[in-house]
Amino acid sequence: MDLLGRVEGDLAALRRSGALDSALRQWQIHCEELRSFLDADALIGFLRDPDIEARELKDQVLAALCMEAARGDQSAGSLLLWLMLPGLLRVRRRLAVWEALGGEDLDAELLTGVWEAATAIGSATPNVAARLLDRARRRAFAAIRQAAEWAGRTEPLSGEVEESIGPKAVASDADDVLAEAVRAGVISAAEVDLFRASRGTVRELRSHLQLTESGLRSRRRRAKRRLLAWLTSTPMPPQFLPHRTPQEIPTDTSASPDTERQARLHL
Repeated sequence: MDLLGRVEGDLAALRRSGALDSALRQWQIHCEELRSFLDADALIGFLRDPDIEARELKDQVLAALCMEAARGDQSAGSLLLWLMLPGLLRVRRRLAVWEALGGEDLDAELLTGVWEAATAIGSATPNVAARLLDRARRRAFAAIRQAAEWAGRTEPLSGEVEESIGPKAVASDADDVLAEAVRAGVISAAEVDLFRASRGTVRELRSHLQLTESGLRSRRRRAKRRLLAWLTSTPMPPQFLPHRTPQEIPTDTSASPDTERQARLHL
């Protein structure tokens, strides 16, 4: 089941168990915009009603859900994502034609975009649903453009991609190079965690990034391609060159700073 399908399943489970009704009663204690709804079905029916005359009130209700989700309420987050599913599916259908991202990666970017937008919503924010979907679309499209750009740059490195990165060897040097790559925008801090992750931490990362095991491998592989391309196209700063005595300096002058930097990462 893909990520958007799991959103559907999670919300269905909350409704069947009564957990969503219980959550609504908790929200109503401190959220006036939600107090008029008898139960979760009434809330969902109101927000899904196509009547455009109630748009302003719908914005207030949806904003209230965003704020609950931003405060860490998982039920509010699940309901918010589910309410956005029809729009997200339309956006995914349009963006999927680019084929630069795998389906799971695209879904993850869309959901993350909704979440990012939700954290910026206030009680008086207008056009809430449109803002959530617009942020999801922009984030996913940016990821598609980046993936397409790096895919073009890394084709000559395809033979190297399957080798593993081992940052634990020469840890301090590797950390410096990875930190430099993050500052340069080549990889994200979360992708550095993917490189460092042991088997014991992979499950936690999968949950944090909303990825399945195959999606996690795909994201790690794409980040590695970008890192390899950057390592072979960017001169290495002097502070990352190994300190050697004159006797340790190789007589073969063909070795490059890029080779040194890749060696420190065990690429």
